[in-house]
Amino acid sequence: IAAPSAHALLWSFWAGAHGHDAWSGFLELAGLGVDLADINSQEVLFMEAEWQKSPHHAHLLAMMEQSMPLSSLQVVVSRWARFGVPPRLVEEARVFVKIVRATEMSRFTPFGSEVHWRKLALLVEHVDDHLARGGGCAEDALLAVESFAQGHGNWLKVAGGHKARVLEHALAAAPRHVCDVAVELGAFVGYSSIRLGHRLMLESSAGSTGRISRRLVSVEVEPVQACITRYFTDLVGLSAIAELWTGQVKDVLPRFVEEFGLHIINFMFFDYKGTIFQDDLATVERLQLLAPQAQVLADNVITPGAPLFMWYATHHAGWDTIAWSLHEFLEPDVEDWMVVAAYKDPRAEALVEAPIELHDLSWFTDHMRRRSEGARPAHGSVRHRDRVALTELVLATYRSVGLEAVPWVGSTAASCPVSLGRAWELSSAIAS
Repeated sequence: IAAPSAHALLWSFWAGAHGHDAWSGFLELAGLGVDLADINSQEVLFMEAEWQKSPHHAHLLAMMEQSMPLSSLQVVVSRWARFGVPPRLVEEARVFVKIVRATEMSRFTPFGSEVHWRKLALLVEHVDDHLARGGGCAEDALLAVESFAQGHGNWLKVAGGHKARVLEHALAAAPRHVCDVAVELGAFVGYSSIRLGHRLMLESSAGSTGRISRRLVSVEVEPVQACITRYFTDLVGLSAIAELWTGQVKDVLPRFVEEFGLHIINFMFFDYKGTIFQDDLATVERLQLLAPQAQVLADNVITPGAPLFMWYATHHAGWDTIAWSLHEFLEPDVEDWMVVAAYKDPRAEALVEAPIELHDLSWFTDHMRRRSEGARPAHGSVRHRDRVALTELVLATYRSVGLEAVPWVGSTAASCPVSLGRAWELSSAIAS
């Protein structure tokens, strides 16, 4: 069964709770000769194993290790497939790989993923080489990722440049308690995980005699990217403060209640599929995960876009929101917005329904996102001019319904939304 059918079937086992968990369903079907071993289906299995603290996690890592088409990625996965695993489980994993024919998994990978994996393999090699020549600290790793992204054909959609400053500014504005959890939704290759983890470690070190306990939890749906994130954060010594959970955000959110309790999250960074930000944020509110005045930061609100989230954050009375306008990392001609919202009133009434224009735009931005992932081969890949055109369309639609942003000129920029014309005047005055 090819993706996404295998993923949907295993997810239904996990979500249905009818006596079948995803792992037992996977084994039963594999025993019948049904091939479910595609990369996408592993996400559900990893999520379940991590949540249950199950030894099956070792089997899954062994399966993924055998399926990696590139040696550098295989090394990354091997680091976790063998780390702290008892010899008995290692042997069981070898047998398991033969049973499920793990070496055939690459046959069912999504269109375009081989190019993506080659880029990630080159990234791992570049960072390894950079850290071997440098000091191996967090700053070195961040510089290594940024230098790689500047190479021809190597651009990565990470929150670098001015976006990194906004990220650090929002984290610094989060309320402080005796025990806090910062959450990153969408880790990709761990660039922002390293930045956030490093800032939290510095704050914890500066705290009074260790009484402040801070932790970062990053969530990533793609198992290979999850392993890369773990690999990089471990290389720079952040594993004690930063951890990675595999799975879809909507599925993983209840785990935060089980692991940490209520009102424990003081900062959240949304950096994945923007068209569902508002749904997942509503789930976060319903689960009562946020501390009072918790800071929520959303990236890529213009490109690829998060129209319904933008409306939710700016029109819901429970949130105090500002949108920052800045250019995309390494793309000075592509504008993007980052939205910072402070959670001020959990009892606020529901917001007014978003205009139909934003619903239509949400569909189109999701279509463009899928094209960029190679999931719309009939429409071709997304080129730079397509991204510029998408930015212009999103900006025009936002302005037509009254959504505006303040240009980012540094941490001293204005702290409240103003009209777009006045924003440019204000930013010029601040800069001078």
